[in-house]
Amino acid sequence: PVRRISCAEAGLPPVLGPIRLSTGVYIVEATTAGYFIGDVQALAGECTTQSGMLFNLSAGQANSGAETLLASSGCEMLLSISNTREPWTLTFTPFDPAADVRNADDVIASAQEGLYAVIGPVELDDGMWRATVLTSGYLIVDTFTIDGTCDMSRGTLFNLSAGQASDGAQTTIGSEGCSMLIVTSNAREPWAMSFEQLR
Repeated sequence: PVRRISCAEAGLPPVLGPIRLSTGVYIVEATTAGYFIGDVQALAGECTTQSGMLFNLSAGQANSGAETLLASSGCEMLLSISNTREPWTLTFTPFDPAADVRNADDVIASAQEGLYAVIGPVELDDGMWRATVLTSGYLIVDTFTIDGTCDMSRGTLFNLSAGQASDGAQTTIGSEGCSMLIVTSNAREPWAMSFEQLR
């Protein structure tokens, strides 16, 4: 079931928990107008986040919500909220593996997804793919493999500074039945991403 926690019940900068999550993958959404840090401290099981922390948001980055992933293997955790003065809400939604699969031929853009988004699953046919991203600002693009092999030269698909992708930045993905979620973060400027099969 979906789980919501807000500052209305918990206070602005609390330590929440212990929070117990069933084994699975969760899309976690933070909504706030202000700065917001959410840091996970595992008490039992495995509580895996993309960057070791759940959120590190600047003012305005989560006005319409910012998403990230948390993978649980019997996770029991404390969630420490800090650096916030504005009202906030957190929502934990179990990922549905039967969710609509994204077509790899579609352009994926922040205009539809939001700056901080969990996108997918995206499935790539077997072969070599080129991923291209356009943005004038900072952007980190991580992936979470659901099935198959999604082979990238680096662990992160993109980790860009401002201006590095103004004319486009590219990398490759080798796919053997690759089905993945895409997680964007550290974004303040609009971005667009596309995939092209090379062979």
